[in-house]
Amino acid sequence: MRATRTRLCTRLGSGASLEDRNKNQETPLNLACADGKADLAHFLIDRGSDINFRDNDSFIPLHATSRWGHVDVARVLLDCGSDVSACDKQSRTPLHQALRHGHLEVSRLLIESGADVTTSGKDPSA
Repeated sequence: MRATRTRLCTRLGSGASLEDRNKNQETPLNLACADGKADLAHFLIDRGSDINFRDNDSFIPLHATSRWGHVDVARVLLDCGSDVSACDKQSRTPLHQALRHGHLEVSRLLIESGADVTTSGKDPSA
């Protein structure tokens, strides 16, 4: 973790942006959240990273962390004001992602944080 943060700080010091994106339009925050790196996510948010930035699939970082079941990262994002109701291109919320992939602890946290349990996403095969 420390090495990753050090590399990121070096890149940021060399002119890289918190909002630099890869080919999927994922920012460093999106990637940290998908990888379950709560400390790095908090570090990036503290430095101004957009917690509701959307990638090519209209995922915000909360979608990614919910999909992979990283409850500590989800807590960081929610504490910092992430949009618990954000919908991706399939009209799925972070709660849909958590439930779809069997992450009950993240699902509970999202519901406790105000996720709408009545919203239904589109079936991507339809």
